[in-house]
Amino acid sequence: MVRDLKPHLKAVRRIVAKDSSAKIETVLTALHQTMLDYVGEIVSDAESGQWVFRWTARSAREMRRVLLSVKPVDVGVRMASMFLLREYQPYLFVSQAGFLHQLAKTFLRLVDSSWGSYWHVKAGRVKKVYKLLPTRCMAEIGATLNEAFAPFASRVCDLDQRKRKQGQAIRKALDEAFASIDKESTSR
Repeated sequence: MVRDLKPHLKAVRRIVAKDSSAKIETVLTALHQTMLDYVGEIVSDAESGQWVFRWTARSAREMRRVLLSVKPVDVGVRMASMFLLREYQPYLFVSQAGFLHQLAKTFLRLVDSSWGSYWHVKAGRVKKVYKLLPTRCMAEIGATLNEAFAPFASRVCDLDQRKRKQGQAIRKALDEAFASIDKESTSR
């Protein structure tokens, strides 16, 4: 999955870098702060004794941990690249629930504390493993991220598709030009 995500990460980073007015960064920072406030409220409710589902409280704690340690632009780029991946390679996701799970997993992988390690005796080295959260937590995180980043990601997908169509039109024009040259040279 990570290998498939790399070209889309580059594409989204290029889009964000081309924004000379820094409005995208401003919007992503505001979105980041809104999400941090939202999960902060859930965590404070859970800690103060108000009734909250356990998986909701745990997913909010995990999201807060990631949001506090990662830059807003990095989170936005990673989430938008996942939406691009779904746009261009939909066969990688069995269903919407599968996509939301992978979206949450990609989000949580942004911090090192989502990883554990153990000594592998046969290999003779330390191996890294991803720490899994319960399925309900992953579904909750995925749904929250989907709702938060879908508007941004849809605009990124639209822009990327327009750029790809422009490239296809240029290639088509070149093919037609060379085809006409080819016809002229064979008719002589």
